[in-house]
Amino acid sequence: MTTFIILLSVIAIVHFVYESIIAPSLRMHLRNKLFELRDEVRAVRVEGVDPDDEKAYWYTHDGINNLLDRLSWMTLHARVTATMAYAQDADLQKLVEERKAMLDQCKNRRIHKIFDKTSLVVEEAFVVNMGAWAIYVVPIGVFFSSLGQLKKLVSNLILTPERKREEMLPRPVLAG
Repeated sequence: MTTFIILLSVIAIVHFVYESIIAPSLRMHLRNKLFELRDEVRAVRVEGVDPDDEKAYWYTHDGINNLLDRLSWMTLHARVTATMAYAQDADLQKLVEERKAMLDQCKNRRIHKIFDKTSLVVEEAFVVNMGAWAIYVVPIGVFFSSLGQLKKLVSNLILTPERKREEMLPRPVLAG
């Protein structure tokens, strides 16, 4: 029981440190990357954007702005909510596909590059914002992966001669 309480305390401390120190620092770094990408896409506009690429520019620019505001909300819940919203809304699917087609038709490679970099930053934000889950998920994964090893150990114990098994696993002495 003491070990369990110590383990829970360590997990709570690690979770606290991650959520209050590490994750905010990483999010700030990601926000700074998004600001750089927004500046870069604005520089593309200053240098001149082909009229055919104007919509792709604005979709990328406005997307970066919206994500700057919502970076800390990129979580598992947000992912599930967004996935369900896309799946249930045919009009939204059509609109997003039209915008993707517009971006695919964009001739300005820098806009494509900025869009791709933005996608990577947002993917990193999802990982950062869900990072504390690793504290809980990793031990469960270790437990389930050890079950396969346990099966092999049990098979070996069953097939081990009794004398060797007694040496490895002596019978407990019963008080009485």
